[in-house]
Amino acid sequence: MLGSAACLWADIEAALSVGEYDAVIAAKQAGIVWPGELYGWVSLHPDWMMDYRKQRRDHGYPEPCEVVANQMMPGIDRAIEYKWPGQTRSGASGGVAIKYAIDEGFERIVACGIPMSAEIGRIDGRPRWTSASTYQGPFRAALPFMKDKVRSVSGWTRKELGAPTPEWLNS
Repeated sequence: MLGSAACLWADIEAALSVGEYDAVIAAKQAGIVWPGELYGWVSLHPDWMMDYRKQRRDHGYPEPCEVVANQMMPGIDRAIEYKWPGQTRSGASGGVAIKYAIDEGFERIVACGIPMSAEIGRIDGRPRWTSASTYQGPFRAALPFMKDKVRSVSGWTRKELGAPTPEWLNS
């Protein structure tokens, strides 16, 4: 699971040291920079995805198997339910990507570049993600649905979900 925080590449390296993975799912801008195959590409900003898809193509990266968002627009293959039962707001694009992965049947998900921490910058060069605290509450409300299925490599989400271990990944 790839998010758009500046720690993305360090998180990927850390996750790969834990084990191997069946698929890669990207949230928002992470899909532009990830050079490999994408099982899915998720966004809460469907209006940006035509441009994001062009940027990915311009890099020469393979087309994702599927691009999904909270609503249909050009560049979106399928609209998905982006909130967990009882949620009034989602946990940002990274949280929606985690929901998508669980809904797709993945049972061991490692979040990379999804620290949900304001002090960790963004891959687009922004030094802070000022909206992080806005999304922590909805993300926390989704924790019961993520229990035992999701771990995070960094930041606030690592504190909330725990870090991945080889034993957890292979259980």
